[in-house]
Amino acid sequence: MEHLAFVSVLEKLAPYGVPGIMAFLWWLSIKSLKEAYAAQDKANTKILEHYQKVLELYKTDLASMNGQMSQILKEMSDKYDANARLVEMYGVLTQRYAERAESLERLIQCSIQAMQGATDAVSKCEGKK
Repeated sequence: MEHLAFVSVLEKLAPYGVPGIMAFLWWLSIKSLKEAYAAQDKANTKILEHYQKVLELYKTDLASMNGQMSQILKEMSDKYDANARLVEMYGVLTQRYAERAESLERLIQCSIQAMQGATDAVSKCEGKK
């Protein structure tokens, strides 16, 4: 059917000769180019919309990952601070145990001296009898 329409158009353009036919063919090529550009523009618009959706998803994921990373870094920092306090407390506790050990050593020495003094005193008393 298109063939018949094209033939009838050529018959109508025959009185204008070759320039008329060339003008018609030029007009057809311009029309098909406009249609092709319109189709390409529509496809580009769809691609741009898809790209924008993907970019929004990427931004959302990136923001979520940044939030998670911030939370993880904060937890790590808190654990580091807690460990630093634990080391400080361990140092203080170790010092206290050392002081108690020295005190206990002095107490044991004093007890031994007292026991020795008591033993010596008993020995003297027995020696007088």
